[in-house]
Amino acid sequence: MTPRKFNFPIPVLIRQAEFLYHSLINELYAVPLGERLNSEKDTPKNNFAVRFKKKLDLLGSGKLSHAEQQGQIGKLTLQQAEDMKEVVRISALARRGARLAFRGEKVRLHKEFLVGITKPATLVARLDRARIILASCLLYGAEMKAHGWLARDAELLAAAIQRFDESGLAQGDASDVRADMSEEKVRAANDVFEDCLKIQYAARLEFPTTLPGTGTARERFLLDEFPPRGRGVAAPVTKPESPLIPPAVDSVAVNFAGTPESEPAKIEPSSGESAEELPNLELLLKNGGKKRDPRKGRSSENPNPN
Repeated sequence: MTPRKFNFPIPVLIRQAEFLYHSLINELYAVPLGERLNSEKDTPKNNFAVRFKKKLDLLGSGKLSHAEQQGQIGKLTLQQAEDMKEVVRISALARRGARLAFRGEKVRLHKEFLVGITKPATLVARLDRARIILASCLLYGAEMKAHGWLARDAELLAAAIQRFDESGLAQGDASDVRADMSEEKVRAANDVFEDCLKIQYAARLEFPTTLPGTGTARERFLLDEFPPRGRGVAAPVTKPESPLIPPAVDSVAVNFAGTPESEPAKIEPSSGESAEELPNLELLLKNGGKKRDPRKGRSSENPNPN
């Protein structure tokens, strides 16, 4: 995730950036500021102010509002959780059978049965991996049958994929859209913030306090107001010297839509599930398709260490 370069809310940035934009195109300031901010190749239809406005419009736009995204994502139903459990369980058994059928063939196992691949960890990505594994099982049915894998096992996997695809894919897509939009929005906000600082720097050079009559211009470019004092440029992110390892999770109680609080649905390990999939799946189902880092209490793309 791209870190933000400022420490105040994005709506504040949008409001102040719009004020700066209107000051920038004001006939009193457009020429002197344009001389400092525009490049030699710029034209009236493609200059700093035009590009700044496009970035500002991008920041203020979005396919879905935050409230709409939350409404679409929600929590998985109990049936959806059971369907995904079945997808993961049978996929793990298929990969186990592939290891027996193609022992030592690391390239085939990695590319066609996705052995060792567990990321990205969204529900949609897990479903896509299951489809690839199913296709490989159908392609190498004879080799898999020699080790006990039957055609009906592939049919069970296909049915589980179809059930979850019909009931849960829309929620997974919404989760991915939210993550992509968040990333895009942060990048757009950083671009707008940096352009705001460029505008203000040009204004400081053009309207210094040493010249009389510059007070109004300095106010129009928020030179003493923006960024908000004490909440300007974000501090650099530092990594801890040694990562903290959270305690192992034996089982995770997950509340699903329609499940009473007193009887939370539990996901228990079964003999056929892969150790690299199940603990992560429990946390994934708990949080509606996105993993949550127990150290920080927020979503994370990094898998929890086992």
